[in-house]
Amino acid sequence: MVDTRTSLIGSRAVLLLVDCPFDLAYPERIWAVAEAAVCWDDVREAVTGMTNLTLLLDQVPSDLDALTAQLTE
Repeated sequence: MVDTRTSLIGSRAVLLLVDCPFDLAYPERIWAVAEAAVCWDDVREAVTGMTNLTLLLDQVPSDLDALTAQLTE
């Protein structure tokens, strides 16, 4: 992916922002990450946007850096 930022929304939601052009390839990648993420432990729901992904979690993430790495692989 291109430049990304990850931040918490409250205590159990994570927002991944992708700094990318409005090109269909980028949302397709975000959709694929969202599809994979809903199978991860502690992910309740994945909500996609054109250039972002919000994960709603079952628990407060213990390691935001590891989650960020998993999202951007």
